[in-house]
Amino acid sequence: MGSFDRDRYEKAKAAADKYIKKNKKVKCPALGLVKLNSNTLKHLIFKGEHKRDWKNQLKRFELLKYSKKILEGMSHYQEYCECKQMIEIKDENNKRKKVKKDVTYWGFVAVINDKIRIKLVIRKIGNGSKLLWSVIPAWKQGYKEITILHTGNMESD
Repeated sequence: MGSFDRDRYEKAKAAADKYIKKNKKVKCPALGLVKLNSNTLKHLIFKGEHKRDWKNQLKRFELLKYSKKILEGMSHYQEYCECKQMIEIKDENNKRKKVKKDVTYWGFVAVINDKIRIKLVIRKIGNGSKLLWSVIPAWKQGYKEITILHTGNMESD
C-alpha cells in the first residue's frame, strides 16, 4: 500500500458508515447495549483534533466489520479504566465548551480467523450510553514482530 488510493479509501469509509447505520445497537454479554454512531466513525478518522493518516483510517474502516461479532461474543472485558476528562459539549446556546466529566472505558481484545488481532474500546461519559469508541488494529510485520497502533491510552487510541 504505497500512495494514497482515493477510490479504496472512499469505498472503505462509505462501507464503515453503512455498517454503523445498520448496526446502531449491539448486545454485548459483558456490557449490555453498545451503540455505534457518527462519533464512532469520527474517532476512526481523528485522534483528538488531528486526522489519522489515511492508511491508519483505512485499516480501522476495514476492521470495523468485525466489531458486532466481537461484542456479541464477549462475556468479559480485558481492560477497564475510570477517569475524569475534559469533554466538549454544546451549551444551551449551541456553543461548544469543555467540561470535566466522569468517563469509563472498556477494552476487548480479539483474534479473528487465527490471524487478525483487534482491540475494541467502548466509552461511556457520565451516565450516558456505552459507545463503540475505537477499533485498534495490530498485525504482524515480520517474524515475531508486532506493530501495535495504540499507546495504551483508551481515550485517544
